[in-house]
Amino acid sequence: MSRSFTQEYVNQKIKTKKKIKEINVPKEILPMIKIVEKSFNHKKHVVNNKLNGI
Repeated sequence: MSRSFTQEYVNQKIKTKKKIKEINVPKEILPMIKIVEKSFNHKKHVVNNKLNGI
């Protein structure tokens, strides 16, 4: 799984109102998903801080 695919997967997962249940995720893929999710959470935090004047 490429990083760009993982980024798009996480982006779509964040945007949907549906609950995504990840089952049978290969152990090689899980770290990539975690890294990208952490990156998205960091970017969201930075943007929120800028909007709030922090």
